[in-house]
Amino acid sequence: MRTAKRSALACLAAATALVLAGCAAADSAKDAAPDPRLRGSWQLVSGSDRLGDFQMDQTLMTLSVGSARETHGATPCGSFGASVRGSAGAIWITVAPHTSKGCAGLDTTIAQLDVRFVQALARSTEVAVTRQGLTMRAPGTELEFEPLLPSPVSNYIDKTLILTSFTPIGTIFDIPISARYSSIMFTSQESFRLSTACGLTNAKIRRTTNGFSLENAATTDWVLVNARSRPCNNDERTEDVAVTKIILHGEFSVHRVNVAVLQIDSDQGRLTFHDPNEIS
Repeated sequence: MRTAKRSALACLAAATALVLAGCAAADSAKDAAPDPRLRGSWQLVSGSDRLGDFQMDQTLMTLSVGSARETHGATPCGSFGASVRGSAGAIWITVAPHTSKGCAGLDTTIAQLDVRFVQALARSTEVAVTRQGLTMRAPGTELEFEPLLPSPVSNYIDKTLILTSFTPIGTIFDIPISARYSSIMFTSQESFRLSTACGLTNAKIRRTTNGFSLENAATTDWVLVNARSRPCNNDERTEDVAVTKIILHGEFSVHRVNVAVLQIDSDQGRLTFHDPNEIS
């Protein structure tokens, strides 16, 4: 009897040790830095939750996984901090307190998508790593990510690019060197300054899946900026109207033709800029 009791106690002790070891392993995984395969910048390509599939359209949602201090996400409504722990399989994600204040003035669908994306991300409990990217899941939710490609404007920040031609819906106008009035400078990946002979425009932009769209734009007439005595002449005004219509109305895409040439396209036409400090 005494031997059987000792055996039972030994089994209980062994079982307790296994449970504690399992808990310690789980806590260790939960506290560990994210698997290197999860690190990097990712863009959401599809998602779903209990309300249905996400309607992504031209909306860009991103997640950049680094250390605890370097992990963050972004939506059209703004950015948020996050913490990602674990590896392929089980993960633990914590999202810092997040509001959608940046959604003011945006389409209601985008504001709702912002909330759904952040909530689905915070609920995720497992991740699969593939050659294409990451898939994060939880009961009722799924988020698929692909690597986030570098912004096409990255190579042009703080460079003055001179307009060499503009094509307002079909008819190209090559501009003689002696009459190149317009230029653009990307002051960051989220803003640019457009200068024409008639005015100066500062604009905030947000990156979308296939290009950019304007957050807001403020234009000031050069007569007011420089106290210039004369208004634009006809040639200057023609260029100004075409250029601003192409880039300041709706979404546009940016293409790096080569090291010296940049193209901006919208449904209103095309602008071609040249970096005078580079040879194409």
